[in-house]
Amino acid sequence: METFSTPMEALMERLRGQSSRPVGPQPSTSERELLELLESHADHETEALHAYEELAGGSRDEHVRYVAGLLLADERRHHELLAEMVNRVRGDVEWRPVEPSVPYLGVSHDRSGLLDVTAQLMDIERDDLRRIRVAKRRLRRQRYHSLLSLVADILEFDTRKHLHILAFLRAAA
Repeated sequence: METFSTPMEALMERLRGQSSRPVGPQPSTSERELLELLESHADHETEALHAYEELAGGSRDEHVRYVAGLLLADERRHHELLAEMVNRVRGDVEWRPVEPSVPYLGVSHDRSGLLDVTAQLMDIERDDLRRIRVAKRRLRRQRYHSLLSLVADILEFDTRKHLHILAFLRAAA
Protein backbone atom coordinates (compact mmCIF):
# COMPACT_ATOMS: atom_id res chain seq x y z
CA MET A 1 0.00 0.00 0.00
CA GLU A 2 1.28 3.45 -0.96
CA THR A 3 1.79 5.97 1.83
CA PHE A 4 1.64 9.73 1.42
CA SER A 5 3.72 12.25 3.32
CA THR A 6 0.92 14.81 3.64
CA PRO A 7 -2.86 14.69 3.89
CA MET A 8 -2.98 16.89 0.76
CA GLU A 9 -1.09 14.26 -1.25
CA ALA A 10 -3.50 11.58 -0.05
CA LEU A 11 -6.48 13.74 -0.99
CA MET A 12 -5.07 14.53 -4.43
CA GLU A 13 -4.41 10.84 -5.10
CA ARG A 14 -7.94 9.90 -4.01
CA LEU A 15 -9.40 12.58 -6.29
CA ARG A 16 -7.23 11.39 -9.19
CA GLY A 17 -8.61 7.88 -8.75
CA GLN A 18 -12.18 9.16 -8.92
CA SER A 19 -11.77 11.49 -11.90
CA SER A 20 -11.11 10.93 -15.57
CA ARG A 21 -9.90 14.55 -15.84
CA PRO A 22 -6.66 16.03 -14.48
CA VAL A 23 -6.87 17.00 -10.81
CA GLY A 24 -5.18 20.12 -9.50
CA PRO A 25 -4.06 23.30 -11.22
CA GLN A 26 -3.07 22.80 -14.83
CA PRO A 27 0.62 23.26 -15.58
CA SER A 28 1.75 26.59 -16.95
CA THR A 29 3.25 26.87 -20.41
CA SER A 30 6.70 27.34 -18.88
CA GLU A 31 6.30 24.20 -16.74
CA ARG A 32 5.26 22.14 -19.78
CA GLU A 33 8.13 23.58 -21.84
CA LEU A 34 10.65 22.83 -19.08
CA LEU A 35 9.38 19.26 -18.80
CA GLU A 36 9.61 18.80 -22.59
CA LEU A 37 13.12 20.29 -22.63
CA LEU A 38 14.33 17.98 -19.85
CA GLU A 39 12.70 14.92 -21.43
CA SER A 40 14.31 15.73 -24.78
CA HIS A 41 17.69 16.21 -23.11
CA ALA A 42 17.26 12.87 -21.32
CA ASP A 43 16.56 11.19 -24.67
CA HIS A 44 19.77 12.65 -26.11
CA GLU A 45 21.69 11.53 -23.02
CA THR A 46 20.41 8.00 -23.65
CA GLU A 47 21.83 8.14 -27.19
CA ALA A 48 25.17 9.40 -25.87
CA LEU A 49 25.15 6.72 -23.19
CA HIS A 50 24.78 3.98 -25.81
CA ALA A 51 27.52 5.49 -27.97
CA TYR A 52 29.94 5.63 -25.02
CA GLU A 53 29.06 2.05 -24.06
CA GLU A 54 29.95 0.93 -27.57
CA LEU A 55 33.20 2.88 -27.57
CA ALA A 56 34.19 1.66 -24.09
CA GLY A 57 33.44 -1.95 -24.91
CA GLY A 58 34.34 -2.06 -28.57
CA SER A 59 37.70 -0.38 -28.97
CA ARG A 60 40.81 -2.51 -29.29
CA ASP A 61 42.88 0.32 -27.77
CA GLU A 62 43.26 0.21 -24.00
CA HIS A 63 43.67 3.99 -23.70
CA VAL A 64 40.47 4.58 -25.70
CA ARG A 65 38.54 2.11 -23.53
CA TYR A 66 39.88 3.82 -20.40
CA VAL A 67 38.91 7.34 -21.51
CA ALA A 68 35.56 6.13 -22.86
CA GLY A 69 34.95 4.44 -19.50
CA LEU A 70 35.53 7.76 -17.73
CA LEU A 71 33.07 9.45 -20.08
CA LEU A 72 30.60 6.59 -19.70
CA ALA A 73 30.61 6.97 -15.91
CA ASP A 74 29.85 10.70 -16.29
CA GLU A 75 27.11 10.03 -18.84
CA ARG A 76 25.48 7.48 -16.53
CA ARG A 77 25.49 10.04 -13.74
CA HIS A 78 24.10 12.72 -16.09
CA HIS A 79 21.36 10.32 -17.14
CA GLU A 80 20.42 9.70 -13.50
CA LEU A 81 20.45 13.42 -12.67
CA LEU A 82 18.29 14.27 -15.67
CA ALA A 83 15.82 11.53 -14.76
CA GLU A 84 15.58 12.99 -11.24
CA MET A 85 15.06 16.48 -12.70
CA VAL A 86 12.33 15.18 -15.02
CA ASN A 87 10.65 13.42 -12.09
CA ARG A 88 10.75 16.56 -9.97
CA VAL A 89 9.17 18.73 -12.68
CA ARG A 90 6.68 15.99 -13.62
CA GLY A 91 5.70 15.65 -9.96
CA ASP A 92 5.20 19.41 -9.69
CA VAL A 93 3.17 19.51 -12.90
CA GLU A 94 1.02 16.49 -11.99
CA TRP A 95 0.73 17.34 -8.28
CA ARG A 96 2.04 13.96 -7.16
CA PRO A 97 5.37 12.65 -5.95
CA VAL A 98 7.50 10.96 -8.62
CA GLU A 99 10.64 9.22 -7.35
CA PRO A 100 13.57 9.33 -7.50
CA SER A 101 13.46 13.08 -7.66
CA VAL A 102 15.55 16.15 -6.95
CA PRO A 103 14.39 17.18 -3.46
CA TYR A 104 13.05 20.61 -2.63
CA LEU A 105 15.50 23.02 -1.06
CA GLY A 106 14.67 23.18 2.63
CA VAL A 107 15.84 24.99 5.71
CA SER A 108 18.90 23.47 7.35
CA HIS A 109 18.24 21.88 10.73
CA ASP A 110 21.80 22.63 11.84
CA ARG A 111 22.89 25.74 9.95
CA SER A 112 25.90 26.35 12.19
CA GLY A 113 27.12 22.77 11.86
CA LEU A 114 26.61 22.82 8.08
CA LEU A 115 28.56 26.07 7.78
CA ASP A 116 31.40 24.61 9.86
CA VAL A 117 31.67 21.36 7.91
CA THR A 118 31.39 23.06 4.51
CA ALA A 119 34.15 25.51 5.51
CA GLN A 120 36.38 22.57 6.48
CA LEU A 121 35.59 20.72 3.27
CA MET A 122 36.24 23.82 1.16
CA ASP A 123 39.67 24.16 2.80
CA ILE A 124 40.40 20.51 1.95
CA GLU A 125 39.23 21.00 -1.65
CA ARG A 126 41.32 24.18 -2.06
CA ASP A 127 44.36 22.30 -0.76
CA ASP A 128 43.59 19.49 -3.24
CA LEU A 129 43.38 22.07 -6.02
CA ARG A 130 46.84 23.43 -5.14
CA ARG A 131 48.30 19.90 -5.14
CA ILE A 132 46.66 19.07 -8.45
CA ARG A 133 48.09 22.24 -10.01
CA VAL A 134 51.58 21.25 -8.86
CA ALA A 135 51.13 17.83 -10.44
CA LYS A 136 49.83 19.39 -13.65
CA ARG A 137 52.92 21.62 -13.92
CA ARG A 138 55.13 18.54 -13.59
CA LEU A 139 53.07 16.72 -16.22
CA ARG A 140 53.13 19.61 -18.72
CA ARG A 141 55.77 17.98 -20.94
CA GLN A 142 53.72 14.79 -21.13
CA ARG A 143 50.53 16.64 -22.12
CA TYR A 144 49.83 14.62 -25.29
CA HIS A 145 52.04 11.62 -24.54
CA SER A 146 50.34 10.32 -21.40
CA LEU A 147 46.86 10.05 -19.96
CA LEU A 148 48.21 11.31 -16.60
CA SER A 149 47.80 14.91 -17.72
CA LEU A 150 44.19 14.28 -18.79
CA VAL A 151 43.41 12.59 -15.47
CA ALA A 152 44.94 15.56 -13.61
CA ASP A 153 42.66 17.87 -15.64
CA ILE A 154 39.65 15.75 -14.67
CA LEU A 155 40.66 15.92 -11.00
CA GLU A 156 40.93 19.71 -11.25
CA PHE A 157 37.48 20.00 -12.89
CA ASP A 158 35.95 17.74 -10.24
CA THR A 159 37.57 19.69 -7.42
CA ARG A 160 36.25 22.96 -8.84
CA LYS A 161 32.81 21.32 -9.10
CA HIS A 162 33.06 20.24 -5.44
CA LEU A 163 33.93 23.80 -4.41
CA HIS A 164 30.94 25.10 -6.39
CA ILE A 165 28.59 22.61 -4.71
CA LEU A 166 29.93 23.42 -1.25
CA ALA A 167 29.57 27.17 -1.91
CA PHE A 168 25.93 26.52 -2.90
CA LEU A 169 25.29 24.62 0.34
CA ARG A 170 26.79 27.46 2.36
CA ALA A 171 24.76 30.12 0.55
CA ALA A 172 21.54 28.11 0.94
CA ALA A 173 22.15 27.33 4.63
